[in-house]
Amino acid sequence: MPFSIGLEIEGIALARASSSTALPLRLEGQLSLVANALQDVGMLSRVYIPSSTQGSGPNYDIWNITTDATISELTSGSELDLSAFQARFGFELISPVFDVVSDEWKGILGLALK
Repeated sequence: MPFSIGLEIEGIALARASSSTALPLRLEGQLSLVANALQDVGMLSRVYIPSSTQGSGPNYDIWNITTDATISELTSGSELDLSAFQARFGFELISPVFDVVSDEWKGILGLALK
C-alpha cells in the first residue's frame, strides 16, 4: 500500500475596504467563494458544514471547505475602523487524500493554494 496523506489548511479571506464587492454575510456563502475558486481551476470541491450533512463526513476524494474553531475566533473581531480590510472570514481547506509516491500531489496542492 503506497504512503498517502491528507492536509488541513487554515486560511483567511479578506476584502479590502476600497473594494466595491462585499463578502457574503452568511457562512455558506463565504465558504462557497473558496469552493468556487477551486472549481474555477478544475479542482472538485464542496462546502462541508458538519451540522448540515447529518452525520456524513468530508469526502476525501475532493477538496472540502469548512470552518474551524480556532480560525473563527481569530477573525471574529474583523470590523476594525482603521483596518485596510473591510471584512474577513476564516476557513479551513481539507484536501483530498494524496498518494505521495509521485510528486503530482505537490502541483495539485500548489494550484489549490494559488
